[in-house]
Amino acid sequence: MQYKGILAIVIILYLIFSIKNSIKILKSNTIHKNQRIINLILTWLIPFFWTIKVNKIIKAKKIEIITKENRNIKTGDFNDNCEGSAVLADLNGPH
Repeated sequence: MQYKGILAIVIILYLIFSIKNSIKILKSNTIHKNQRIINLILTWLIPFFWTIKVNKIIKAKKIEIITKENRNIKTGDFNDNCEGSAVLADLNGPH
């Protein structure tokens, strides 16, 4: 009798986990349609292991706006000196 209760809990967790992950896969824009189908099948066949793998694949990427303050500026770069503009002037010909 105790095994039936434990088995019921495991099945409920399996269903919740798989349904939640299936919805996440279907809503994802980072994977192609064919990959979604394969991932859905594998989610239901190998639920816990595959869900961890898929979550790493479709994890939302952090989008950061690059400003002057947080940009990595290297000294002596093409834009930092006047040599770059002189080279471009030579390529364009005399003015």
